[in-house]
Amino acid sequence: MIAAGVAVFAEEIELKTPAAWNNNTLELIPDGNLTTNRSLTVFSKMFDVDSGRKYTFSLLARARNFKGDDRSLVYAGFNVFDKDGRRILCRECAGNPKTFTTVAADAKRGDKVLMIKDGSSFSKAAHCSVVADAKADYSDLPNRNVIGCAIGKIEKSGDVWKLEFVKPLQKDVKTGTAIRQHSDGGYVYIPGFGNCDEKWKVMKGAVKGINKGLGWSGPFWPKGTVKAQAVLIINYNKKSLDTEIKDAVIFID
Repeated sequence: MIAAGVAVFAEEIELKTPAAWNNNTLELIPDGNLTTNRSLTVFSKMFDVDSGRKYTFSLLARARNFKGDDRSLVYAGFNVFDKDGRRILCRECAGNPKTFTTVAADAKRGDKVLMIKDGSSFSKAAHCSVVADAKADYSDLPNRNVIGCAIGKIEKSGDVWKLEFVKPLQKDVKTGTAIRQHSDGGYVYIPGFGNCDEKWKVMKGAVKGINKGLGWSGPFWPKGTVKAQAVLIINYNKKSLDTEIKDAVIFID
């Protein structure tokens, strides 16, 4: 914590050289910009997150050999970690509050059916998972206690609901256990993504403070975040275009 009355000066984390990233396949070309024609995911060094300060990540991106309808898809954002240095995943924080309910009957690891009090807001989406020991005030986040993932069938059965999972449950679950359905995803994509052609595309976004509830995409850090690193996914759509990155920086104020 910073004592009251103590000035906090703006800082910059420059990401303009291959050494700033963990992948030596990024090349520095004569005009000082970074380039690659490969599909890459690269990370900066880890830095501490002060929830009272604003972190603005900005860069310019383009595809020099843009042709026809081809674009180089570039994602930019943050990879986040908890106090123990464990990575925080989207599925551990991004949930549907309407799915907060309790288990209606004991289930064993290996079962495919889970009986719950209310399944009216649950989804059969493949990228979803169900976590146990959920809390109504979200104090369980990040919640890594996954019971099961994709649900193949949801139906009401009398006064309760039946969830039938595509794959067996990963652990035993007791009657009365509080659960919630969460959604999976990638990194904290701020400033987001760009479909880049030969013109420079401005990518810029800011994060400040810790999310107080279920959330992932910002403009807040996910619950539990104490450290982060910048991440770039270049040529995500594998077009093999000569993608160029310019003036990448994180400004902290």
